[in-house]
Amino acid sequence: MMKSSEVYKVSMAAVKDDSRSTNLLGTDISDAFLVSGEVSDSAASIKIPVSGSKGKGNVYVKATNTTGHWKYQILTLHTENEDIDLLTKK
Repeated sequence: MMKSSEVYKVSMAAVKDDSRSTNLLGTDISDAFLVSGEVSDSAASIKIPVSGSKGKGNVYVKATNTTGHWKYQILTLHTENEDIDLLTKK
């Protein structure tokens, strides 16, 4: 159910579309089977393990939905060497 949520889909698209992420992990980024956390109608807090040919990390997501649209407070790729704020484009 969590992988079918809008929050999960937006988060995975963000990490795959960010050049900083693909430089660290590779262009073949995929998620692990086990995603942890919770998603409800009004809030989400999840951790998505991701990996690619160059490395691995975790995407941390925190979002709220009060008006029918998700607002992301945290959308960060954490790797062993670097944290990338996916809410900011560079």
